[in-house]
Amino acid sequence: MGLSQGSIENCSINTWKQDCLDVLDRLTTGKQIIVGSSMGGWLMLLIAMNRPERLHALVGIATAADFVKKHWEQAPIIVQNQWKEKGVYTFPSDYTDTGTVSLGYGWIQDSLPYCILGTRMPISCPVRLIHGLRDQDVPYQTSAQILEELDAKDVDLILRKSGDHRMSEPEDLELIIDTVDKLVNTVGEGGGGREPDNVQGAQSVKEERGAITGPDSRQG
Repeated sequence: MGLSQGSIENCSINTWKQDCLDVLDRLTTGKQIIVGSSMGGWLMLLIAMNRPERLHALVGIATAADFVKKHWEQAPIIVQNQWKEKGVYTFPSDYTDTGTVSLGYGWIQDSLPYCILGTRMPISCPVRLIHGLRDQDVPYQTSAQILEELDAKDVDLILRKSGDHRMSEPEDLELIIDTVDKLVNTVGEGGGGREPDNVQGAQSVKEERGAITGPDSRQG
């Protein structure tokens, strides 16, 4: 994503899950606090189930778990047939310059095996789920369902009345930063272990929080 080359149509949730695991395995040591927004929240949960020993905590923002399944199941039969025949379907989107996003049929089918809602999630680390009540893309009930299905006991669902899917207003960002700060401050409690590599980075963000008001980079 971002400035990366290639096409989204040639990727899948598994592609990005493996990318995330490669970053975790090759570029970090010790336990980590992972923050995921929208589809990144889905990836965050998949990473947690694959590397439980590497986690200190999770922070999910408008977690879009299983969103590809929703797109597929809510599409009319005629759209599903066109999707299969053409191999790609274009949807309206508020998160791209063109106002649309194209999803390949293969992308959808390859991602379906990684859907996790409706099953027990063997994640035991602390989890914080943040969701805006004005989210028009992913209902806050998705985060509530995740809360119920996690094995972890230390799980909080934080609802923001004025928050939308991007959760990028200054007050939203303040909430996210404060939530991460509190988890960073628990590092070393209850048995110790080395600090996550991102503790210093989180402290730097805290010190510069007044500057965190730029364009939103999270997309649905």
